[in-house]
Amino acid sequence: MWPALADADVRAFLADETVANRLDLSSEPATSELVRLAAGAPGKLIAREAWETAIRQARRLLDAAQSPRPRHPDACRAGPGSQRRERQVR
Repeated sequence: MWPALADADVRAFLADETVANRLDLSSEPATSELVRLAAGAPGKLIAREAWETAIRQARRLLDAAQSPRPRHPDACRAGPGSQRRERQVR
């Protein structure tokens, strides 16, 4: 296992032109947030797109669950996979 990099080293990694283009780094706050998320392991940042997708999906689910009339009320109350089990039983 490799030791964690210092924040300055992670910033140097993010400053590389190829890395910056791949991660679409356009603002300092985004860079600061990425340094924090990397927690000394800049390779984790390559999977950032998957994290962002998961966060967007979680926010949509929470918004739907908190709305006065959820679009799919049963899905908001049920646990994962329960809709599939219910359909199979019928």
